[in-house]
Formats: sequence, C-alpha cells, structure tokens
Amino acid sequence: MEGNKGEKPRLAIWIAIIATMTAITEICQGFCFAGGLDGNTPGQYTRSVYTSGIHDGYIMPCSVPYALLESSDMMKALLPVVLIPLFAMAQGDGSIAFGTRLAPKTQIAASQQLAKSLAKPVESGWQAKGDQRKTYRFPGTETDLPYRIYVPTTWDGKSKLALILMLHGGGSNESRYLDSNNKQLLKLAEEHGYLLVSPLGWSPLGAFGTCLRLPAVFGQAAAAAEQRATACPRDAQTLERSEQDVMNVLEFALNEYPVDRSAMFLMGHSMGSGGTWYLGAKYAEYWKAIAPMSGPFVEQSTYPWDRIRKMPIFMTEGTGAIPSLEGSRAMQQWMKEQGFQLEYKEVDADHGGMVPLVLPAVFEFFDRQRKASR
Repeated sequence: MEGNKGEKPRLAIWIAIIATMTAITEICQGFCFAGGLDGNTPGQYTRSVYTSGIHDGYIMPCSVPYALLESSDMMKALLPVVLIPLFAMAQGDGSIAFGTRLAPKTQIAASQQLAKSLAKPVESGWQAKGDQRKTYRFPGTETDLPYRIYVPTTWDGKSKLALILMLHGGGSNESRYLDSNNKQLLKLAEEHGYLLVSPLGWSPLGAFGTCLRLPAVFGQAAAAAEQRATACPRDAQTLERSEQDVMNVLEFALNEYPVDRSAMFLMGHSMGSGGTWYLGAKYAEYWKAIAPMSGPFVEQSTYPWDRIRKMPIFMTEGTGAIPSLEGSRAMQQWMKEQGFQLEYKEVDADHGGMVPLVLPAVFEFFDRQRKASR
C-alpha cells in the first residue's frame, strides 16, 4: 500500500511533464514549419532530443525540435527552470532539483565500501578519544582531504555514541567552527556526550551538494530558479565531490565507532545551513533531527518536503543577519502553517555572531530528541 501512495503524486508529475512537453513541441513545430530557422528550409532541423543524464540511470525522450532549442534563449531556459525540476520529482531516486545528480542509495553504498577499504582497526589510533585531525585520499584524484572528529574523553570505549555532523559556512573549513569561541563546539560535544564529525566538503565553497546561495533564500523563487539553471550545471563536479566528501567522512566515523543510529543529528551554519536542509532531506534516513543556522537556502517549489515532515527541526537566526533573516522568518511561518515539527529561535546578533549564542540551545534540542526516542 505504501508503494501505491508514492506512485500517485509521481503519476500527477508525469502528467504535468507530458503536458508541458506536448505544449512545447506543438509551439516549436508550428514555429519551425511556419518559416524555418536561421534561413534553413522550414522544418529541416526538427528532430528528437534526449535529455539524458538528468538523473542516474534515467533517459527520457523529449521530441523537442532541436533547432529551436539551439536558437531560442527562452526555450533553452525551459529545460532547467521547468523540466528538470519535474524530472527530479518524478524520478523518485532521492535526488533534489537544486543539487547534484548523485543517487543517495548509490552514494551511500560507495561511501560505505570506501570506509571499509580504508579501515585500520589494528592501528593504535583506532577508536581514539578526544580531538582528532585526519585525512584521506579522495577517490579518483591526487587530493588528500582533511576532516576532524571529536570523541568525548569520558567515552568507555564500548557504549554507542550519539553523533553530530557539523557543516561549516562558506569560505571556512573543517576546523574553524570547532576552534571558534574558545573551542565551544568541542566543549559542548564533551559535555553532552556526542561524537562530533566535521568534514571539509571538498573545498571551502563546495556547498555540500546544493547550488543555492544568496540571494536564493526561501521565498526568492526567481533567484533560486536562476541559480539552479546556471550554478548547478556550471559547478556540477565541485558540488558532487563536496557531497561525496561529506558522506565519505560520515561513513568513516560510522565504520570506526559504535554509533547509536537512532541518535544521529545534522547541523550547519550559513552555507552549511543550506547543506543541512539539502542533505537532511536527501539522506533523511540518517537523521533523528536537524538544526540549520542562518541559511534558509531552500527552493519551495522543488524541495522534497515530505521527507522531513516528521523530522524534528530547530531553525535559528540572528536579527542582524539581514540577507537571510527575511527568508528564515517566511520559511518558519510557512512550515508551521504546514504542520512541520519546527522550533524557531532568533537571537540579537549578526550572521556570524549568532552562532555561539545558539549552539547551547542546539545541543539541548538534540538532547531532548534523544530522550524522546528512549
């Protein structure tokens, strides 16, 4: 029965795709045969086009006149702005329109295999405690990527650990947030008993798989559509590697330490907040709850809201964070109206200054979710 529930919305989306493609084809063919294009014989270059590679393992014939797509900016814009989001929703493979083409199940399997291949349980540092800086060679490259983890010094070496994955802001790295404010994050992880994992995400601006940046906050549909149409294809390799790095590092930690799979949490600030919304939905099966901070980078029309509908969310913002404040307020209001399990908190600080003020509340929120599941 669950499968049938999932098929109904996808059927409606496919109907919308077919109707859209039919309308485009009729308009294009009418234009082509009416007068031709670029001095060519009318209709000469009308032929089928295939939008292959939009999502892993899927090819959809479009039957759109190729010449008009080549010659018309308006028609070219329809593909990324209208059709790709529809294909993303209909595909049902877990991908998100404003992110990478990576299929989550495939990526999870690849990251798990990599973690097993690199595991060295006989080495002295295996399952070590405290603050650890590590690196690994990213597959298919000559690049060694850093990541950082913190394991509470009070851990007994056997009990399952709750886990927090922390995503940094744009231009930062795996260590800056952990070292800021006199190592506040590390102290909170120690105090509350969390295994803290902090990946680089391939590069300081990798964005963890999502292509949305300022001004594409919630409610800015035109900005989101433009970035989806330009930044996603332009930065495809960086975005994919950034998402892969996050999942690799997460699986490294899960392979090395005994983790309570019912107590895994995701948090991030700014660009990392966008990554939290993105990876929180794309890999929803991992997370008990998420905590995005000052970065409502979500396209309302293409985001898979149902994947996080029952997930506890703690959204925070600074009243001085002007670029994101309006989007955060609009988003929290809409989500509450839609019945999401959302808590929202504002603090009197700017975009960066809000982080140390909300971090204690974030850990308290995660603690409540752990207790609720016991």
